[in-house]
Amino acid sequence: MCNQQNTAPHTAISTWSGFVYQGKIALYYCLKLIADDYSSNRSLKLQLESQDDFAIYNGRTCISMHQVKAYKSQNFSSYQSGFTAQRDKANSDGVSNAFFHVARGIIDLPEEYETTYHPVKLYDYGTQETSKKYCSLEELDGLIETLLKSMINSEASLPNWKCKLAKCIREFLETMINQKVIVTHHMI
Repeated sequence: MCNQQNTAPHTAISTWSGFVYQGKIALYYCLKLIADDYSSNRSLKLQLESQDDFAIYNGRTCISMHQVKAYKSQNFSSYQSGFTAQRDKANSDGVSNAFFHVARGIIDLPEEYETTYHPVKLYDYGTQETSKKYCSLEELDGLIETLLKSMINSEASLPNWKCKLAKCIREFLETMINQKVIVTHHMI
């Protein structure tokens, strides 16, 4: 008899999913900047896969770098080398804002991590009342669409029905990021 094991085939799905997550996080962060202060942030540029997983530039100056991890593990040891690498790169390049984005909460985060890994900070997806240092892939579409609806509602000259377009706008913006990744991949 043949010994059969129930194993999943080896695929690149987890890597692909990680890049999708990374693109959605970059989109969310950029929209957040726009929503927070459009006039001050309108000249900023998103850079993918160069300074870090993504970075925000003002002219030739990197103003924030972002590491994005969608690991299953919730143990700090799985992320520690990423924190160290990002800290060292931020310090060597003189970048004072370095954010670490994770899909699952880290359960054993050392109390002194902000001092040890300065300037690296876990990005906070919470509200003014609550802190939430992670955001799952499943939550991102809703967060992005909520942010888009808020931006549309804040513009008095736009009719309310345009809020129903948030999903289409999100999908369009995600497509733009994916196309940029494909162009960059082609150049490499």
